[in-house]
Amino acid sequence: MIKINEVRYIAAIGNYSRIYFSTHSPMNYSSLQKIEQRFDATQFFRINRQQLVNLHYVTAIESWITGGFKITLTCGTELEVSRRQTNHFKQLLNL
Repeated sequence: MIKINEVRYIAAIGNYSRIYFSTHSPMNYSSLQKIEQRFDATQFFRINRQQLVNLHYVTAIESWITGGFKITLTCGTELEVSRRQTNHFKQLLNL
C-alpha cells in the first residue's frame, strides 16, 4: 500500500502506470486515466498526456520554450506542462 500524500507523480507507460514516491517507482496495472479519477483534483493535476503530478511536491515553475511550463519537484525531477494544460494549470495555482 502507498500513502497518496507520498506520491510525487505518476507516469503512463502504455496501458499501465509507474508511481513515483520516496525511492521507489513500482508499476501499477491501471491506466493513468483510471488512477486520475480516484485522486483528488485539487492535489493531483494532469500536466500532460503522460503524467499526473502531486502539486504539493512542486517547488519551481518556469516558462518553457514550447509555450507551456517546466516544473521542478522536490526530488529534483523536471517535468513539462503541455500547452494544452497551461491555462488550467495557471488557474489552479492562481498564476
